[in-house]
Amino acid sequence: MISMYNTDNKILPPVPPTTEESKDAENINDLLNSLNKNKSFVKLATCTLSQFVLDYKNNTDRIIDSIKVAKKMGCTYRVGPELEITGYSCEDHFYEIDTLEMSWLYLGKILEMMKLETETEMRGILCDIGTLVMHKGVRYNCRIFCLNGKILLIRPKMYLADDGNYREHRWFTGWQKHSIPLIEDCLLPKNIQEITGQTYAKFGVAILECSDGTTIASEICEELFTPDSPNIMLGLEGCDIISNGSGSHFQLGKRERRHQLIGEATKKNGGVYLYSNLVGCDGNRLVFDGNSMIYMNGKLIVCGEHLTWHEKEVVIATVDLNEVRGYRAAIVSSNDQSVHREIIVPRIRICDIFENDENCKGFKLTVEPESTAVENITEASVILDTEFKSLWRLNNLGGISDDKQYRVFSGVQSPAEVNKEVNKENNNNNDTNNNDTNNNDTNNNNNNNNDKKEETINFKEDNDQLPMELGDEIGLYTSRWIWDYTIRSNAGGYLLPLSGGVDSTSTAMIIYYMCDKIYEILKYNENNKETLKENNKIILKENIKKKLKNGFLDDKYLWNTEPELKDSSIDTITTKQLMFLLLHTANMPTKNNSEKTANSAANLAKIIGSYHMLAPIQNGFEGFVQDNKSIIKNSNDNNNNSNSDKGIVTNFGYNNYIKKEGELITAKPEEDLKPEEDLKPEEVLKNNKYFSWEKNNNMFSPKYKSAQGDWKENLAIQNVQARLRMLTAYYMSQLLPLYRWNKRNKINTIEIETEENLKNIQEKRPNNTSFLLVLGSSNADEALRGFYTKYDAASADINPIGSLSKTHLREFLKWCGKKWIELKKTMDDILDTVASPELTPADNGSIQDDEIDIEMTYNQLYILGKLRKEEMLGPVSMFKRLCGMWLGKKVDLCVKPPDIGKLKNDYLTDFVDINNNNIKGPFTKIVQAKATATIIANIVTIFFDFYGIHRNKMTILTPSVHGTGYSPDDNRYDQRPFLYPKFRGSETHKIIVKLAEDMDKKQQPTGGSRYPKLTRRYKYKNNKYTRNKKH
Repeated sequence: MISMYNTDNKILPPVPPTTEESKDAENINDLLNSLNKNKSFVKLATCTLSQFVLDYKNNTDRIIDSIKVAKKMGCTYRVGPELEITGYSCEDHFYEIDTLEMSWLYLGKILEMMKLETETEMRGILCDIGTLVMHKGVRYNCRIFCLNGKILLIRPKMYLADDGNYREHRWFTGWQKHSIPLIEDCLLPKNIQEITGQTYAKFGVAILECSDGTTIASEICEELFTPDSPNIMLGLEGCDIISNGSGSHFQLGKRERRHQLIGEATKKNGGVYLYSNLVGCDGNRLVFDGNSMIYMNGKLIVCGEHLTWHEKEVVIATVDLNEVRGYRAAIVSSNDQSVHREIIVPRIRICDIFENDENCKGFKLTVEPESTAVENITEASVILDTEFKSLWRLNNLGGISDDKQYRVFSGVQSPAEVNKEVNKENNNNNDTNNNDTNNNDTNNNNNNNNDKKEETINFKEDNDQLPMELGDEIGLYTSRWIWDYTIRSNAGGYLLPLSGGVDSTSTAMIIYYMCDKIYEILKYNENNKETLKENNKIILKENIKKKLKNGFLDDKYLWNTEPELKDSSIDTITTKQLMFLLLHTANMPTKNNSEKTANSAANLAKIIGSYHMLAPIQNGFEGFVQDNKSIIKNSNDNNNNSNSDKGIVTNFGYNNYIKKEGELITAKPEEDLKPEEDLKPEEVLKNNKYFSWEKNNNMFSPKYKSAQGDWKENLAIQNVQARLRMLTAYYMSQLLPLYRWNKRNKINTIEIETEENLKNIQEKRPNNTSFLLVLGSSNADEALRGFYTKYDAASADINPIGSLSKTHLREFLKWCGKKWIELKKTMDDILDTVASPELTPADNGSIQDDEIDIEMTYNQLYILGKLRKEEMLGPVSMFKRLCGMWLGKKVDLCVKPPDIGKLKNDYLTDFVDINNNNIKGPFTKIVQAKATATIIANIVTIFFDFYGIHRNKMTILTPSVHGTGYSPDDNRYDQRPFLYPKFRGSETHKIIVKLAEDMDKKQQPTGGSRYPKLTRRYKYKNNKYTRNKKH
């Protein structure tokens, strides 16, 4: 009925529709009903799970929970991470038949639940589960597609990961591309046959087709990163949905790469792409970073939290497949390639597998789009595409990434300008065209870098989202790994040797970051469950509380009875209280340590709240040296070399040595004695035939170099101090839990010698008293250069910072000073302190300096380390690359005053002392020089010479979480020999020297000096620097 208006705007009586109009309306309704039958919306779920190697039951429980949540939210498809039943990092356990059988056993438990009609939360949802399978005697890394208790397809991985930290070919075999057209039958284990009613399951690469025509297929982790990715082939086959169950670990810059690969794959070929990943530490040096996501046609639809602390996270999106089909139809060249494709991927119709099951053979992926309430979701965190923007503010991939930092560091700036440049980029939102600078060279360098810079891809047009800063990401990935390691090892806390330098402070701040994260989680308000965001927070809070109660906050440890923690509970505990409970810091000084570093350590401990102790090792150090003076040489050895084979004689048999007044008297080897002789001790002393003891043959006492000692003596003394710190750290880590337990029980540890007291203590003490993990603080630069002592304080249980350079650690501490304002002054003081091991006496007021001992700056080590590992450059290639970067530019030289005179005045532009030109003592920190090929060759020579000498030390380094592309970790990531020929003087070295000489000759100006005459800002005379009057 149509109402009409007359000229006076009065409504006229409605005009009844004509017969033709009624027929048209009926036809339109019929058309709409027909269109509604052709549903095109699908609701999909991809999962982030925190799995643990060989923890089959708990891994399976997390898988089941994720399936139930996906089904509750109305999803018809769920994909999980790679090898999610066994855990990804089982390594050689994959060889064991037990691992294979347990994997099938727990997959069977999932299939049993899917089969039961009473388990509605597990039925009617297609599941893609990752596990290992043996087919015809060959092990494969597989995806198993299952629905309602039946296995639809076992899809083996084609391209295995074998670079970096991955060694998949060691345990698995890849499915060959030429085998794709062939689908084989895989014999199932007996228990699976009984559950599924299937003797065989289809095995191979195939596309699953539902009764509504929706198609789905998968690729696995590494296949995404290969040049000929299966997603290209599957897209040309018209596959609507492609999933990827992955086990991809964290590395600075890797998150951006994943987004770029998935975004470009779906932009080029169209389609929906689901990416699923693990999160956390599953048993080794890797930390997986989650970020499960869904893309469609090049656009990010929804993404999970980066390095989430949730054990189970389900990421859900509703997509319209008509958008995919329309997008693909518009790409004419893709259509042409699809028609002429060489390989035809087989299709498996789900209705054929369920031909005798009327309820299952009509399975459809498409659904009616509808909203689902989340109040009843308690099993896992849920992230919906509709609320993605407002929930997670850290998924914008802008900001300073590690790749971008490398573009800065590998530009033409001098190493001294690196930190300045990065800070400027952070402060000016990546604007390198800062007009305030007065340095023309720097401006030119910035312009050169702008030409090289790649466009930063912003995957979300949401100005409210914040990029993740480098410092925040460092704190997040290291703390996430330590959290899992602590909980899964049942540790009760940590012992950290805290020197007050950048390295140990960084380790302490990582623990502080973790404790602050726990505090933020525990203070969530539980009253509001109406929103998805609040519901997720409550789920996380309950999970963390459960782990704490079963871990280091177990009531049996009486943790809240100490005065500093009195009346605290899990719900009210603060960051500082957590630090006081968990982190034990110990400053272990000798007379060589400065008051400044000791005060820095004490101030830091006070502000962050750690359980701090002063544990001087001077007496132990002096005692060790004194005790070793009693090691004497055999008096019959006329060779004064204390390292001769007869120089130091020890115990050759109980009857052939005696002790007198605490001194060790050594004997000749047993073969020199007659067996029939059996002398009493008092007779032995008088018998010069077998023993000779002369006081003047005692081992000499080593001296510091500053006291005219040899450099080997100096090194021996330093190493003793460093190793004593390791011994002290482990000693304290074992006793501190007992000491604090006694304190909580008000037991006087001084008066416990009576049998009754000891018995009472044993009865009260928990059977499994917690233990402390000893934390190491050795950075990647020191490991690369070999600038540490074997089995010193860097030898610990775990090392959070082992793959980070000093440059990155300084950026992390700067970020900490910005995030926690109360820490800014302390961070600034630590960053301003000269990096020093403080193992030798201060010389004329000047302390030992890392960079002078290393003969390079840490920024130079950072650059050379990245070129060595990430660019795979050997000595000659590195020399050539550095010449392209530095030749004619200013570089920093770490020199000692005697060496300054050896440098030609022509080389030097000026002297720069880092402490505001306040020169103390005979050392200068940095001399800046215009880089010649000879200077660059010298830097490369120093680097590779010491690298070869100290490479053997890498074999004993403490396990460290992997986080960077330049990590020198010897265990897996950077496998190289540990015995090298001497570099200096080698043919390779001679080639570099010759190249440098030839290059410098070409640079020599005609008719004058080889280099322009420059004056020095400071001159060195009479063991001190004075400012040159010309300046």
